[in-house]
Amino acid sequence: DKEMSSISFDAALSLPDAVLIESPHTYPRNSSWKRGIRVEGATSLTVTFDQQTVTDKSDDCLKFVHSDGSGKWGANQYDCKRFPGLADEPALIIDDDSFMLCFESSKYGGVAWGYRGVVWPNLSPRGWCMWTDLLLSQNAAAKRLVEKLMRKSSKLAEYASSKVMRNFRIVHAERSNTPSDDRIYSNSDESIFSEGDDNNSSDESSFSDSYFSDGDDSNSSDESNLSD
Repeated sequence: DKEMSSISFDAALSLPDAVLIESPHTYPRNSSWKRGIRVEGATSLTVTFDQQTVTDKSDDCLKFVHSDGSGKWGANQYDCKRFPGLADEPALIIDDDSFMLCFESSKYGGVAWGYRGVVWPNLSPRGWCMWTDLLLSQNAAAKRLVEKLMRKSSKLAEYASSKVMRNFRIVHAERSNTPSDDRIYSNSDESIFSEGDDNNSSDESSFSDSYFSDGDDSNSSDESNLSD
């Protein structure tokens, strides 16, 4: 998340599903408007602004409001040159797939260039890890590795059948345009794994050596890393 939120405005604008948010340049005095933003399937959103973004004074401001109106994301308001992604202000992370963008300007004083920002869905949902990648893989060797790891660790098996993992499967299927395998994984359900023969055991070995060692309980630290 930290690396993605530090990318430039132009780079963010080119990301899949990016949404441009922009005022007139310059914006009019004594004005207000609202815009609802939603990115279907996103687990969180990131917002950053063009370096040209500026308002005349604090009475001319932008707010990021929860979709249900219950509160605000980030600061109470953004104004002047204080906007997400500008100067020392970090990009704004919104832990939802939607929000309401609200702008208002005073009828007094001058005006300025206004705002130009971009909203994009974070590419890796919060909680994503190497174990998630293995569970989503369609590779036969990966599926056999998943079976072994779940037999070894009840913690990994519990995560595999969790609601969080179910949601990840749905999001992954939508983004990759593949059917969602919504079956619950458990360490007693072997039917979910590709049967195949054992002739490709060397492929499985090359895939799994760095994650799992048979017949050795000394790999508990590796198991912990997979499930963190």
